[in-house]
Amino acid sequence: MSNSAVGLWDVPIIGRNQRQRVQKSAIQWNESTKHLAVLKPSRMLGAIWTHRKVSMRRPVVMCPECVHKYDGWWRKEHYRPDWDFRYIGDCDGCGTVFCYVNLFHAEEKFYTVLTEAHGKGSKP
Repeated sequence: MSNSAVGLWDVPIIGRNQRQRVQKSAIQWNESTKHLAVLKPSRMLGAIWTHRKVSMRRPVVMCPECVHKYDGWWRKEHYRPDWDFRYIGDCDGCGTVFCYVNLFHAEEKFYTVLTEAHGKGSKP
């Protein structure tokens, strides 16, 4: 196994019935906590929503399609992508719910947040 994060569906589970129960409970948990999440409004464009989060220096999460679509925005806005890990979350660009996403942090917060979580030590 590589250094990448293990997703919910990548966990080795013995038996089809047990895997279906885990998927069902994950979907039920997602549905029951959806009202607590701050999601992109359905009528707002992804670029506007992302720009609003960037102006507040909040973390941005994007699916691979949106990373390709909005290529290079993080360099202009001084954000750092975390390419080492894939997370399960909601995309800020297209609004897709419960998919694999990449996390982008503001450069001034990147080392304090991610290095401690991933155990990479101090700032290089």
